[in-house]
Amino acid sequence: MNIPNTVELFNKGANLEGYSFLSPLKIDSLTADIILISGYDTHKPGVVEYINRTSKKVILDYTREIANSYLDTCLLSLVEDLSKVVLYSNGYDKIDFFNKYKNTELTWIVDSFFVMNYKKYTPISLNLKNIQHKPFLFQVGKHRPERIKLLNALNDENLIPYGHVSFIPVEKDFDNTKADYSKIQPNLFLDVKEFTRSTSHAKQYTSDYYQKCEFVVICETDLNLYGGLFITEKSTKAIQLNKKVIILGGKGILDELERLYTLHHNMDIRHLTRWCDTSYDRQDSIENRIEHIVKEVKKQVGIYNQQYIYNKKHLI
Repeated sequence: MNIPNTVELFNKGANLEGYSFLSPLKIDSLTADIILISGYDTHKPGVVEYINRTSKKVILDYTREIANSYLDTCLLSLVEDLSKVVLYSNGYDKIDFFNKYKNTELTWIVDSFFVMNYKKYTPISLNLKNIQHKPFLFQVGKHRPERIKLLNALNDENLIPYGHVSFIPVEKDFDNTKADYSKIQPNLFLDVKEFTRSTSHAKQYTSDYYQKCEFVVICETDLNLYGGLFITEKSTKAIQLNKKVIILGGKGILDELERLYTLHHNMDIRHLTRWCDTSYDRQDSIENRIEHIVKEVKKQVGIYNQQYIYNKKHLI
């Protein structure tokens, strides 16, 4: 949809470039033809009432993290005329929730934001010196339980020393997930010492460690626990740098990643996704996917080490 330049934004809490922030007290005085409301503001007093009484088109801008049952119970189920509402999101929490509104008058457009806009993220080099070339890179990021399970499984096979692994403290109040730290403490540092909001949302990222590995191990944000696949910049950064990937995500995430790059960019990325045994991506349970991924990482580390020994013996 083309949003006319008369659009005004009621958006006090979100960070969307190109729009001004308007107080909730001014919402009735808007003169725009279309009203764009951030998902982070729809819970504010008066928003539902305004949507119900206005005759204007209302666009809701949501992210996958908040496109959940709260959106249903606190907003959509209270809107009297869904035909005036267009909901944009880069995913949804549960497929049952999405299906509930699929055949209603609500227009819900799910965009693959991170794949479509992967060039918005810019790799930069910090010119870090003396970085040893290693088989893989694994950046844990937020301490989500599945990432800790994968990290612990890699540790159980003594694979951590063979990778550039980042597992660092997270800024207070930024991450409320519970994880088991019994095997590894969050003191594996690469380019930053703490995982913060600014680190997480930065449009620039350090490329040095990507350049010093053979492949990137990735644990995505949504592991398809409730249906639907969600691909983020964690995967697209590696693709942008032409690095081979092993991705722990929802079942079938490789098929979806390949489909989206072909659809939006006419790019064939199979040389980065199908370079190894990808049977891990067909496993039904997260535990089995982790087990198969660790086996494949161990196999590829062994191949890398054999090649390194050969090169050292015959080429140096």
